[in-house]
Amino acid sequence: MKKYFLPALLLLLGSSGLRAADFWEKKEYKQWKPKDVNKMLTKSPWAQNVSLDPMRMRRGGFENIEGGPTQDPSSRSGDPDQSQGGGGFGGSGANPPSGSVGSGGGFGPPSGGPSGGGGPNLGGRRPAARRGPPPINVTVRWASALPVKQAIIRARYRGDFEESEKDKQFLNMKDEQYVVLLSGLPSRMARGLRGNTDRIRQMTVLHRKKKDPIAAASVEVLPRDQFVEIFMFFPREEAIALEDKDVELRTQVGPFKIKRKFKLKKMVFNDKLEL
Repeated sequence: MKKYFLPALLLLLGSSGLRAADFWEKKEYKQWKPKDVNKMLTKSPWAQNVSLDPMRMRRGGFENIEGGPTQDPSSRSGDPDQSQGGGGFGGSGANPPSGSVGSGGGFGPPSGGPSGGGGPNLGGRRPAARRGPPPINVTVRWASALPVKQAIIRARYRGDFEESEKDKQFLNMKDEQYVVLLSGLPSRMARGLRGNTDRIRQMTVLHRKKKDPIAAASVEVLPRDQFVEIFMFFPREEAIALEDKDVELRTQVGPFKIKRKFKLKKMVFNDKLEL
């Protein structure tokens, strides 16, 4: 009898769907470590990374890298959407901008220079492979979600701390809008993005299956030292629910078309869907 017990137990455990609890389920946010904060802000159910091709900035969009209008709209590239995932980048806390729910941190990617040169084909040899600029790594983050707000607060302190009154107000703020943050675009795009917020708003929606998309109500561009953050505000009148299963951000920012899908069942925090 004993020889059948252990295999049966292992089979039961393997099929029960048990998983280790995530740090935000095991620990109160004041106990989060820097690596926990970074994970919450860059690679969690509320934050995903996207890798963008910097060469698209040269091929055109509704603004170029200097922020001026595209001279030849007919020359726009028909490349597919830049919606694939990319590598993450470090995050840190940042003071929330006035009048919004707040922002996470991060640092901007290095600016892309010209492609490396390949010499002429001599003696039948292939020219050296051209090396283009590195990808632009950005993060799409639900800035209005409570665990994201907690990570922002936690990042401001070292060791044990007590929340200030300002911290409490920030955490307890009743958000009348969903706020999605796009962080990490190159700072040289700031001028062009700030001059095209209405265009970005028109091209930004939260998409759900079998339901009308939720259009962005407004967009704010916040330049940082080395990168740019874009806050996208969406009305909550038609609330996103667990039964929707997933929600996808769709937007175009300059030459970049961005899509990122979030699984709602993974975004439950303290027994409540947090967006």
